[in-house]
Amino acid sequence: MRAYKFRIYPSKKQEELLNKHLWLAKNLWNELLEECKQMYKDFGYFPTKNTLQLMVKRYGLYSQTQQEIAHRVHNAVMRVFKLRKKSIKCGFPRFKSIPTAV
Repeated sequence: MRAYKFRIYPSKKQEELLNKHLWLAKNLWNELLEECKQMYKDFGYFPTKNTLQLMVKRYGLYSQTQQEIAHRVHNAVMRVFKLRKKSIKCGFPRFKSIPTAV
């Protein structure tokens, strides 16, 4: 079995666009997580997957990317309660930051 490794060398314009999308994705995660926390604090329950998907409309990312982030936030929050129900210690999802280049 052969394995291939590919490396991309984006132009400056492409690199700026990639960084912009990374920044938007990070902000979307943080806003959805904040919304989940606020909704639980105010009403005592977390938003559904469908509600999170409706919140991300026209955010500036591709629609599939927006939906995937909404699903990841929902799954991360729900995983905490499933694990706690099984008496497994785990932490609540954290806010994201853009990783710095090495």
